[in-house]
Amino acid sequence: MQIATGWSTQKIAGRAAREAMAGIAAAGDRHPDFVLCELTEDYDVEEVLALLTQTWPETPVHLATTCRGVLLRRGWTSSAGRVLGLWSVFDAQGAFGTGGVPLEDRPSAAAALATRQALDQAGRAGELPSLIWISTAPGCEEQVLAGIESEVGTNVPILGGSTADNDVLGRWSQGTKAGTMSNGVVVSVFFPSVEIGYSYHNGYLPQAQSGTATEAEGRLIRSIDGRPAAEVYNEWTQGLIGPTLSEGGNIFDKTTFWPLGRVRGWLNNIPLYVLAHPERAEPDGALRLFADVEQGETVVLMSGTRNGLIRRAGRVAESALDSLDVLPSQISGALVIFCAGSMVAIEEHIDEVAQSIHQVLGDVPYLGCFTFGEQGRLVGGGNHHGNLMISVVVFSDQEAVF
Repeated sequence: MQIATGWSTQKIAGRAAREAMAGIAAAGDRHPDFVLCELTEDYDVEEVLALLTQTWPETPVHLATTCRGVLLRRGWTSSAGRVLGLWSVFDAQGAFGTGGVPLEDRPSAAAALATRQALDQAGRAGELPSLIWISTAPGCEEQVLAGIESEVGTNVPILGGSTADNDVLGRWSQGTKAGTMSNGVVVSVFFPSVEIGYSYHNGYLPQAQSGTATEAEGRLIRSIDGRPAAEVYNEWTQGLIGPTLSEGGNIFDKTTFWPLGRVRGWLNNIPLYVLAHPERAEPDGALRLFADVEQGETVVLMSGTRNGLIRRAGRVAESALDSLDVLPSQISGALVIFCAGSMVAIEEHIDEVAQSIHQVLGDVPYLGCFTFGEQGRLVGGGNHHGNLMISVVVFSDQEAVF
């Protein structure tokens, strides 16, 4: 397996795509076997897909929008919030496929169909891939995961992120060679010829404050321990959202360092938390989140710091390496998902995030994108959707054992 990346910050979509593709073409004398395209909102995604299709007609293409920039081995890459990044795989012994379906009002069914499309394109219908990579419109990620698992079961690692734009205005896109969408899901299946490792973590610490979601439905918690959820959260955070309580309003820019955690697995008797980012305080005292909370489950106040967010990317990369028990010199490349909310909170230090990854992985080609929700698999804890999370997938140079 060989992995190569390309990028451009040119303003015109066609020029940007050609410049990025030139970086891929320089890596080999044949077409790649899979291409991931991460680009910011201001590019014409249909023009980009048309050029990718024309240049590599047999290659599966997975397209998604990222928030403000991408990470590459050269570091944070963006020009005034604009970039087009490509990540490609050359693996003649492997198999790859991509499917894309509009979510409409049936996200689970759409995700299941996209999974079947991807398996068919890979020529592996009825088989279980080593990895599933997803990009979905924000809003119903838990149902998307359920739809994929209805096709492949619960043991296949599913990683990826919710598509993003630069300013949370709904200008995100998803796409395959079949077309582009603004409210869809793209699923790619990986049957690589090499072993993969992965890690999915948060960089936050649990606090003493916790309670039971006594009334909750989907992404809305109405009460914690029988009291209005927003009021309880405000007390836990020492008045963080006090000015918003009476009339309600958006709070996500204030709550990045104070999310709610739910235990979703255990490792050596240590709880593994998946985070939910508080989005809005409602006038009736309810708390709206960017992830589902089940009625009756315990929610724990979590705390993070800027330094913790900067360092955690390297720690997650190290954990991904440890899952394979290999050295950085034995890695072909990597994929990184980093929460856009976390990125915005530390944007002036984002190059330090890239440095923390480089210190672990060395000079391997990788692509990192910034998402409005993160999907990943906990060690022993299944596949989940969370917020303010990070995931890393590493591809080794060791032959896969089937």
